[in-house]
Amino acid sequence: MPLHYASEAALRRAFNMPPQRPVKARSPAPPPPASPEGHDALTAFLRTLEGIAVAYGWAGQWSWNPQGEDAGLHVLLVRGTEILYVEVPLPGQGLTASQARDAVRWDATGKVEVYTWTPKDLIQIRERLSAPA
Repeated sequence: MPLHYASEAALRRAFNMPPQRPVKARSPAPPPPASPEGHDALTAFLRTLEGIAVAYGWAGQWSWNPQGEDAGLHVLLVRGTEILYVEVPLPGQGLTASQARDAVRWDATGKVEVYTWTPKDLIQIRERLSAPA
């Protein structure tokens, strides 16, 4: 469940693509792209959540949508027969309609525990993930 970012050069090396030819430009380099609002906080939260989950034997996957109807972080954790589905809204916002709809669908299975967690919930997160199966 680690979070990875790769540069274009790293991707070219990984897929055995030739390096991009340098472009001679006289204008200054453009500024680095800005992170979507809340991205850094969600990255830190995901790494914390990942560390807690791994420490207690959970495996999982996540998806991150920075904007739009599905904006937010979606996490699926599995340990033995336990399955947790976690929606993490963007900082300062509630769940989007899509996130709420997904949470209802997972909950309707009767086999998945559904949570909405934020960085403020770390005590409850640790309690739930450390609970015996």
